[in-house]
Amino acid sequence: MKIKRMPEKIVALRKKKNWSQQDLADKIHVHVQTIGRWERGKALPSLEELADLAASFGLPADYLVFD
Repeated sequence: MKIKRMPEKIVALRKKKNWSQQDLADKIHVHVQTIGRWERGKALPSLEELADLAASFGLPADYLVFD
């Protein structure tokens, strides 16, 4: 399992949707700074946040977690 790639995936998926960090934060009900920490690899989403994040992108959560 390589969690290092999760930040890169979040950034790429967000940009593909043309969403700002604030747009994504609003969709999953977290603070915009939380999105920034995830994208910089400084923090990881909780299981509930991971589920919300994956749902916002229309993907299974394991796509974000595993390579």
